[in-house]
Amino acid sequence: MTLVWQESTNDGITLISAGCEQMGENSHQQAVNQSVDKAIELLPLNIDDDSMYIIFEWDVQQLLLSIAVTDETKTKDAERCVQCRFSRFDSSDMDDTTEDVRYWIRDYLTTCDAFMRFSLIAIFHSGDRQRVDLL
Repeated sequence: MTLVWQESTNDGITLISAGCEQMGENSHQQAVNQSVDKAIELLPLNIDDDSMYIIFEWDVQQLLLSIAVTDETKTKDAERCVQCRFSRFDSSDMDDTTEDVRYWIRDYLTTCDAFMRFSLIAIFHSGDRQRVDLL
């Protein structure tokens, strides 16, 4: 499975987005991995002097994973953001879905050499940017 990325610009923000229509844990994990890869590919364009975090945001209601580079206050995002929308998840338990996505991201980052070249702190949340977990 390969995600098809589309680019759109609105109010100076470039959104690079894809959708995952396939079902199954393996397909979902691959989509998360490809989303992380896309965000890391954009890091050289997104990092500036104020960059501190790469933030992974999971909206369980919309089944939307958003990835952005942001500053120490988590209020000023870089110009480019990656999003992947899932059509649905096998699990109907929202907590399980959130834990799966968090685990896949953390697991992938631990072996991602391209990410290790950057001095960003990886964080995750599923509700409030001020209440994040370190990955």
